[in-house]
Amino acid sequence: MSTGRLIAVAAAVVVAALLYALAADARLGYDTAYQLVWGRELLDGDLPSYEIRLAPTPHPLQVLIAVPLALLGQGADEAMRALSLLSLVALGLGLLRIGTLLFAWPVGALAAAVVVTRPHLIELAYLGDADIPAAALMAWAGAVALGRGRPAAVLGLLALAGLLRPEAWLLSLAFLAWLAYRREASAAVAALAVAGPVLWGLSDLAVTGDLLWSLHHTRTGTELLDRETGAVAAVEQLPRHLNFLLGTPELVVGALGLVAGVLAARARIWGLAAVIVLLGSAFLVLALAGLSLQPRYLTPLAAAIAVCAAIGGLGWIVVRSRSWRAAGIAGLVLLAAGLPFDVADLRDVRDRVVDDGRALEELARGDARATLRGCGPVAVPTVRPIPYLALWADTAPARFVEAGAAPPAAGTLVTPTETGESWAGGGGDGQPPRVIPPVPPGYAEVAANADWRVYATC
Repeated sequence: MSTGRLIAVAAAVVVAALLYALAADARLGYDTAYQLVWGRELLDGDLPSYEIRLAPTPHPLQVLIAVPLALLGQGADEAMRALSLLSLVALGLGLLRIGTLLFAWPVGALAAAVVVTRPHLIELAYLGDADIPAAALMAWAGAVALGRGRPAAVLGLLALAGLLRPEAWLLSLAFLAWLAYRREASAAVAALAVAGPVLWGLSDLAVTGDLLWSLHHTRTGTELLDRETGAVAAVEQLPRHLNFLLGTPELVVGALGLVAGVLAARARIWGLAAVIVLLGSAFLVLALAGLSLQPRYLTPLAAAIAVCAAIGGLGWIVVRSRSWRAAGIAGLVLLAAGLPFDVADLRDVRDRVVDDGRALEELARGDARATLRGCGPVAVPTVRPIPYLALWADTAPARFVEAGAAPPAAGTLVTPTETGESWAGGGGDGQPPRVIPPVPPGYAEVAANADWRVYATC
């Protein structure tokens, strides 16, 4: 490995460590907590309990990664968050390579800097969502393709990404079509191109008996949570979500960069433009399938646009003319002007991911652990605490019931206090409301702190 690459990798690890330290008490996301629970169930020799009401869509590769992490016991969630933050910097390194291969290393460096400083991408990394590692794998697939690497390596990376996010399936098929056009396709290459959806479907079939479980389950969740979907919603939300993930300056300079790239190197930029179109189309496909349209689904598209923003900000390197020098300087100024707002957003991100969930964890791993494991059913006011309690108390999510304001006559009751403000306690747009149920007769307090209470009848 060259000195430059060693420096880049070392810098990336330092960035990941700094991000971890900035929010060492961050909680994992709801979806990721379930992936860890399912990984532990596999380690125990059981099938993952996918068929839980309002459980997230399973991501086969993330569930498999959770299996060895389960060996770490109470450190599994910390390890998952560390891997997620490393995935963010791996995404940055992938964009560094892409920018370097397209034009020059400063373009790649700026693209990487844009991605690893986006507050909402950092938030996704803290939560451990599958979108960041999926985007990193797609970016490296693009880097291998640009570097004239072996098609099998490109499709292998996309197959792994396709076990995290379905957008990679479309990229795989497009790359296979390109290989067929160049008469470089083969049966083995074609098998790799469809490996993502095939393996995902087989995983669903093995666990649930339904080859399309993830599609059916996700569509049901979209309906139950009354989330917007459909083509019209996709067209309306796509620019809004991209602005949320990247920011207005990055989108404006990204559009400028796409124009600059076309003028400077038409042959090299068309691949990037095609990826942008395909990833945008994938969002529309999700909408037509009746699935929810979350901003995080556009993470790979945001990463591609970050490369365009780097091209726009370094126009004088890309297009060697006086007018584009001025345009590039203007682009850099615009990107720099957004940094103070990014800092403010980062503070908000930290407040969101570091809440009183640790107080619930203390009870689930401490005084209330035996009760949660042995006194069922365990009633919770909303579904939100279920994967966390199942993970921290090392028990099955099937033991939990969403009781709302009417807990069962016997069992265990976990409820937030009036003063608690945990995300897991409920509330928020598009999510179950915050509920503090009354304690039925016969329940006695088992454990408590300022934010949570645990009661039981046994």
